Amino acid sequence: MPTHIYSSPLSRVLETAQIASSIWDNPIELWDELMEHDVGVFSSLTWAEIEERYPEQIRDFKAKGTFDAIEGAETHDEILVRAGTIVDRLISEHENDDRVLVFSHGGILTHVIYRLLGTDRLWTLRIRNTAIFEFSIDVEKWHEDGRTRTNFDLWSIIRFNDARHLDGSEE
Repeated sequence: MPTHIYSSPLSRVLETAQIASSIWDNPIELWDELMEHDVGVFSSLTWAEIEERYPEQIRDFKAKGTFDAIEGAETHDEILVRAGTIVDRLISEHENDDRVLVFSHGGILTHVIYRLLGTDRLWTLRIRNTAIFEFSIDVEKWHEDGRTRTNFDLWSIIRFNDARHLDGSEE
């Protein structure tokens, strides 16, 4: 059972959080940081509309793989900083006995996972809607250096992009 529940305030994710956590009495704390990254002028448009209205920007986006050149969009560096803020807050505000449940969006979650894993590369990670990621983290030792970082008993990925609940399959 979770001790803390956090959600993006955006309606689709918040509704999912409310449905999924309805069996517990925990309140859902809304974090603006958990909102999907801002894609600027591309917001609320289909790919066809984007290609028609912003052909140069979509070419740049496809070539570089970032929203940096998109008018009004959150830059890659801004997204990484926000993802780091989310990870830092989750680590610093919790204890090892806490069970934290987070509801967010695929784009920002991808960056949060990169930060958790300590990678400096953006790997393709196609997060399925309502997929479950379950990590076990020793928050007391998170900031320690040396052999602690290589002690796999302190950090575990229990489930990764698990959407078996959508197709009814078992483990």
